[in-house]
Amino acid sequence: MPARIRPVRPSTELMGVEVGPPLSPNASPGKRWRFRRNLVIFVAHRQGLSQRLLAEVFDLPRSRIAEIIAEFRQFDREGPEKVREAPPRD
Repeated sequence: MPARIRPVRPSTELMGVEVGPPLSPNASPGKRWRFRRNLVIFVAHRQGLSQRLLAEVFDLPRSRIAEIIAEFRQFDREGPEKVREAPPRD
């Protein structure tokens, strides 16, 4: 009988984030959902999407999008003072 293969979760390092903000193991489903949403917002912004577009898509005020980006930026491996540009598009 073949060994059971566990699904591989994408590494946060592949998304450009070395370590994300701590999320307790017993976090509620709502907190986990919010964390994942915020991580998607941060990564999308780093890939070049505007805060205005993200605010429209996620139905949040632009000021909240800016707060989320600032919150996750402190965990960026480049540090909060150095923001990498999005790679050029073909």
